[in-house]
Amino acid sequence: MLARRIVAKYVTKTTALAMFGTTIVLSVLQILFTYLGELGELKPDYNAWQAFIYVLWGAPRYLYEILPISALIGAVIGLGALASNSELIVMRSVGISLWRIVGWVMRSALLLIVLSFALSEWVVPYTNEKAQSVKSHRSVAALGEVKGYWS
Repeated sequence: MLARRIVAKYVTKTTALAMFGTTIVLSVLQILFTYLGELGELKPDYNAWQAFIYVLWGAPRYLYEILPISALIGAVIGLGALASNSELIVMRSVGISLWRIVGWVMRSALLLIVLSFALSEWVVPYTNEKAQSVKSHRSVAALGEVKGYWS
């Protein structure tokens, strides 16, 4: 029984690290490419720093969008790492069922599910509002400078 707990912790830790690593890599790539896209929209009233702030305020939304696919990719990477060392074969040969291994992988996915719910309920609405205020501040400033309505 103690050996199964140790194996369960090992499988959960391996897949959780792979999931979090995948989440970090995909999030950084999404932020980088979004920032590069925003650099194409630079104008005198919207500089690179404002674009960077806009992208940072949008980062939780990107993270929320990336979490499901990163959980899947991370689970595959984690199980692949276990399979490359024949650890899954050893687990199966000592009588650990496939569904039990899947349950251990789902434990680590549960962490990302909780993070996803927390982001969608509390963080993303606030940060989206801030990101839109950065963009709308740019358009209001442009409107005021060009037409003189807001002086």
